[in-house]
Amino acid sequence: MIVSRAPTRISFAGGGTDLPDIVKKIGGCVTSVAINKYVYGSLKERNDGIITIKSVSPDKEEETELKVGEKIVYDGRLDLIKSVLEEFAVDKGFDIVVKTDVPSHSGLGASAAAFAAVIGLFDYFYKSGMSKKEIAELAFRLEIEKLKNKVGKQDQYASAFGGLNFIEFKKDMSVEIKPLAVDKKIVSELEQNILLFYIAEREKTAGETVASQTSAFSKGTTVEGFTRTKELGLEARKALENNDLEVFGDVIAKVWKYKKMFGGVTSPFIDEIYETAVINGAYGGKISGAGGGGCGFWLCKHGRVEQVKKALEEKGAKNIPFKFDFDGLKVWEDEQGCFS
Repeated sequence: MIVSRAPTRISFAGGGTDLPDIVKKIGGCVTSVAINKYVYGSLKERNDGIITIKSVSPDKEEETELKVGEKIVYDGRLDLIKSVLEEFAVDKGFDIVVKTDVPSHSGLGASAAAFAAVIGLFDYFYKSGMSKKEIAELAFRLEIEKLKNKVGKQDQYASAFGGLNFIEFKKDMSVEIKPLAVDKKIVSELEQNILLFYIAEREKTAGETVASQTSAFSKGTTVEGFTRTKELGLEARKALENNDLEVFGDVIAKVWKYKKMFGGVTSPFIDEIYETAVINGAYGGKISGAGGGGCGFWLCKHGRVEQVKKALEEKGAKNIPFKFDFDGLKVWEDEQGCFS
């Protein structure tokens, strides 16, 4: 049995500027870190020409079955995995299982991690020899072309490569990923002082929110928000490379202000959670992904983690313990099919 594991991510600053409509106009960048909330995959060959697909997450479970050679139909049922089957022109029967650590629509890049995990399985099986960059680019292309989702490019690279990175998106849509040279002590302190919470379900899908945001950008109403967000991505990188968490905290304190300019990212409850975190000792933070719900992170000042954690839990937010991931996509063989 072939097993894979791909991390999700926390995007510190610059998120949103990786969307194609924004990148082609102003370029983009993001400073982010992969975390050990994973999407796992397993692949086991079978000899009867049947492909079984099962997907499991904390809030949902889905199954479907296909026959080898059957035309792929995108009907909203496990289309992500179907798109990879079609791309690899799968000609054998398989049992495929995908397991996700985080809830649907968390804003942590789980769909990109799922793409990376499933592409990794078939790349390994067919000995395609794909690089991590090629896997990230294929994940992006399939989500855009096959699933018709409006997505950016940061999640695919964060998941494939892992680590603490500055990712630059150039106007020609090429991508350069640069691991940040940060003192290990600072990395450890950063990891210990970030709190991740599940806040609330999204009222709109990420695609709907992103479509609205890019439409507003094309009309010129959100250009300041996206431009300043890009600048903050650069400032976050500089602060970390200078091993200066106080300056990094000051950058994080500004991120939410400009992200809210995108439109559709907040709500009265989210604003209440944000203010509660700051009052109790957080520099700042933001809702992850497109916004409007899902998860959010807060960077706490030294010695204030427990106070912020308790205050947000009292408001009904659910803490998600995590560690940074520096491996990125991993694929291996395991007769037991263990997700570990």
